[in-house]
Amino acid sequence: MYSKWRTLLSLTLVVVLLTGCSTIVNNLTQVAAVKQQPKKLTIEEVLSKAEQHLNQNGARYQVSTYFNMHLKGPKALHEEKGEFAGTLKFQGNTDMSNNPRDFYSEGTLYTKSIEGFKEEKDELPTKLYHDGQRVYGSDDGDDWQSMDASNNPIQGVFPHPAFPLHKLDDLSGQLAAWKKSKTIQMTETDQAYVIELKLDENADITAQDTYLSDLKPYIDKMKEEIGEDAKEHRFKSLTQTITIDKNAFAPKEMTYELQAVLPVEADNGVRAKVNFVHRFEATWKGKHPGKIQVPEDVKNHAKEVSNIW
Repeated sequence: MYSKWRTLLSLTLVVVLLTGCSTIVNNLTQVAAVKQQPKKLTIEEVLSKAEQHLNQNGARYQVSTYFNMHLKGPKALHEEKGEFAGTLKFQGNTDMSNNPRDFYSEGTLYTKSIEGFKEEKDELPTKLYHDGQRVYGSDDGDDWQSMDASNNPIQGVFPHPAFPLHKLDDLSGQLAAWKKSKTIQMTETDQAYVIELKLDENADITAQDTYLSDLKPYIDKMKEEIGEDAKEHRFKSLTQTITIDKNAFAPKEMTYELQAVLPVEADNGVRAKVNFVHRFEATWKGKHPGKIQVPEDVKNHAKEVSNIW
């Protein structure tokens, strides 16, 4: 069905009026002023509250994903052999329910592939269910396909419905590795907490591996196809920003961009590299208090496949 190239979130001030001896007033006023200051939350506390909000309320959000891979080599190579590239884009909406944690996405999938001097484009309506174990997909609402969600080499690049929650979990789970560094920081506005993570090629290897986990199955599959001439992939950069509402702790917006490269070398010594770019944007549209369930008709008639993208 799909071509081969085809988942964040008020403290009350106490006013104390005092009268009496000026010395006592001065001392007590200072204490009261301290009590009036709202407690400064840590990044861990803000993220934890955001996760609690999602767990209690579910979510509905608008998403946009982009994945591109492009083989870049010597000019002579491209003049003779052409270009080799693939692009996946998805624009649509995702609903998330809690207990059980299920997802439903609906939107449009755009694909483009270039092999040599031939270019192919496609635009397909897309519907996806994810029940935590399996993904069900369709481009016409009638014919459905199903696959094991843990066994898809490109599930990290598009358009896994659980991706926003997955990246929120990554952000929370890795804080201990870099909370004393300057790679992650939180700023406050009147209305929100803004958490930003920036990593580059010199980042801690554990952090690199965590954020390459989405691309790794896909890169590994490509290395297998290329053969022994594929070198170890390199992390280039990662930027992730999440805006969390200051009152309700709803994760309002999230942006994510990851870049990596896979060096390759042909038998004749010609060197090239495959550049990967993965972007994701999510804008929360409110709660989703209902339950999402995969229709029984979809479950019963979905065709089992190994790759529905």
